[in-house]
Amino acid sequence: MELKKLNKYIYFLFCNASLLLYFNKIERSIQIYKYIIDTYSNIFSDLYFYSLSNLIYSLQLTQKAHQIIVHCKNLNKLFFNNIHSYILLSYYYFVNNIPNKTFNSLFKAYRIYNYHPDIYYILSLLSLSYKKYDICKTHSLGNSIIK
Repeated sequence: MELKKLNKYIYFLFCNASLLLYFNKIERSIQIYKYIIDTYSNIFSDLYFYSLSNLIYSLQLTQKAHQIIVHCKNLNKLFFNNIHSYILLSYYYFVNNIPNKTFNSLFKAYRIYNYHPDIYYILSLLSLSYKKYDICKTHSLGNSIIK
């Protein structure tokens, strides 16, 4: 019963952080996420990554978002066994104009699960932004990539 109560409380915190983010209360939202990370060090669920991605997209990957990514990487090795972490990192590298690291993170995500739509979305952004339409051919992730 205690675990169920704890899970409801954690879910409540995630919901509050998302709502604050929606209403552009970014600093307060970051405080809640930081509290969740500091208090519950083993919370690495899909809900966590969904919330983290909302935060990073809302911040448009500013320096603060990068600090959160680095903090999570240092906190738990599970961060690097999750496809969402590689997708977030690839998006971070894309926004900061580092195409090689963007592609490397996408490739790691692809090796975990090769049908995730965000992989193809970021890959297409990468190829269009650098006007290198052959990037899909040159660095083929597999036969399922557009030729």
